[in-house]
Amino acid sequence: MLLDLTRRTLFVSAFIAALIGFNQMAVAEVKIKQYSKPKTLEAFQLQDGKGKPFGNEQLKGRWTLVLMGFTHCPAVCPFTLQNLAAVKQELSIRVSPSKLPRVVFIGVDPDRDLETVGEYAKHFDEDFIGVSGKWSEVKKVVETMDGFVRLVGKDKDPEGYDVRHGATVNLLDAQGRLVVGIYPPLEPKSAAIFIAETMLKHTRKQATN
Repeated sequence: MLLDLTRRTLFVSAFIAALIGFNQMAVAEVKIKQYSKPKTLEAFQLQDGKGKPFGNEQLKGRWTLVLMGFTHCPAVCPFTLQNLAAVKQELSIRVSPSKLPRVVFIGVDPDRDLETVGEYAKHFDEDFIGVSGKWSEVKKVVETMDGFVRLVGKDKDPEGYDVRHGATVNLLDAQGRLVVGIYPPLEPKSAAIFIAETMLKHTRKQATN
């Protein structure tokens, strides 16, 4: 699996390099789904790659970028995770290490993701967190973040079925609330500037309330 993942990552890296090169000529527009106020998430309980609980409490105390996907994804998930690694690097220039948003990858295909999602996420960045859990809990967290997931053909092919899901990158505040959804692909510099500014504006607004 890791060999296939490495090949996909090389392809994705080349694609991102071309994307970054193109956008050096102009700052890309960041396409978002804006919320009028931070959205409190329904309670959910997943687990990380080491089997430790991961739920609403683990999302508090620090801003978080959340991506949903699956470890057998051929292109979109590895592309977006590699994309987020580049965004994180740009963010590290603008945000102090203690305030740098963490990245959480939620495996929405628990039968194939649960045991490998932690290692899978760290393949793209050592600090990335991979989580998954029971299907009922996965579905709950997907829906509370306004996403969608559907397993296609699993009844006919328990091994080679497809997973269709939303690819929005969700930005959560330090209270674990959904602030904005960002649509990939993300031009690293533009996305980093937008995220840093959103964090600053949100923090200032909270301080004045």
